Amino acid sequence: MSDPDARYPLSIHAVVAQCHTRKFPLTETTLRAYVSKGQFPQPRLHVERQPLWDREEVERFLAQDELPIGRRPRRVRHPRALELQTEFELSAGGTDQQRALYAIQNLPGEIAYFEGLAGDARSAARAGEEELAGLPPADPGAFARLLSAFSSTERFRRARERSREEALQAAAVAEAARAIRQADLEAARAWMEEFLAWAQWADADLEQTKESAASARWRDEVDEEASRLAGERVDALAWVVDDPRRVAFVHPGGGLKGAAWEDLTRSEREGLSADEVTLAGLDLGYHWEVPGTPGQWRMSWVESTGDLYLEHRTRAAGVDRLNLPRTVIPLAKTTPRLFPKQLIAWARPFEACADAEIRGALGLLVREIRLQERISWHSLSPLEAVPST
Repeated sequence: MSDPDARYPLSIHAVVAQCHTRKFPLTETTLRAYVSKGQFPQPRLHVERQPLWDREEVERFLAQDELPIGRRPRRVRHPRALELQTEFELSAGGTDQQRALYAIQNLPGEIAYFEGLAGDARSAARAGEEELAGLPPADPGAFARLLSAFSSTERFRRARERSREEALQAAAVAEAARAIRQADLEAARAWMEEFLAWAQWADADLEQTKESAASARWRDEVDEEASRLAGERVDALAWVVDDPRRVAFVHPGGGLKGAAWEDLTRSEREGLSADEVTLAGLDLGYHWEVPGTPGQWRMSWVESTGDLYLEHRTRAAGVDRLNLPRTVIPLAKTTPRLFPKQLIAWARPFEACADAEIRGALGLLVREIRLQERISWHSLSPLEAVPST
């Protein structure tokens, strides 16, 4: 049987908190970019302009051993200096990239040109060999050799032999030139591949640097939201007077025996101090530290009124237990008739990501609360009306 908490959707702040709990920190901007590229689950629905994700789908995606996003390319060394044997018509200030590109663009034509020269020379050499083969053999006698200087056949034979040797030499020179250019072309292509790999890494590294800077600014903004909470404290007694349902019981005079608020006279109520009042909020099990204020802030919730608040508890010298709260920070009002289990499932990721940065986790929670108030706490309603995909 599936967990009923999985039916409640997550806003973008809650998704970011879930990612932080899985050691995959990112910002709202980065999350939106991954969603637009199809690298992260798509929102199941929108309320106004606010996207909401299916909780179970997000948790299943983050539970993968290797996420298909956020992988940093393997670092490649800066390419070595390009060394070519062939000289090109480039300015003295030509970069290695320009020289490599020029070589890749022009060397294939030169290679084809020298291949043609070598082929023509080899053809000429073969033609000379065929002509020599068609001549009558030379007379080996001494007198014949003496008269050979005056023989047209012998003169033709020597001319063809010289032409054949020259053709073979020309073919060898063309082959050498072609081999040099072929080697330079391969070197230029290999260098360009290395350069492109390095350029890709350098671009990714630059983006990573920008993302780190953006993430740092984002964390500072989130921390500021938590810091502003310290200035929103109110006296616990003044807060409960506005709505007595926020009181669990009171201890008039500091006695151990508690009394109900409605059982007190007006004068007794006016004579109470914050130390004598026990708030009716349910301890959700989430505790934070707020910058600038000592002690511990515990998030609590009054089921009858929907009040979600932080209550401040300090530890007196020589006392193990925390004192009763004297001040509170009202956070928000949830929808009526809300089950505590729903609220706990909704708030869990914000507390879970507080291990490393307590302020950041509370700041994320504040953002989430403000969003929930604007959309009437829609993410604490079931997704029953959402069609399955």
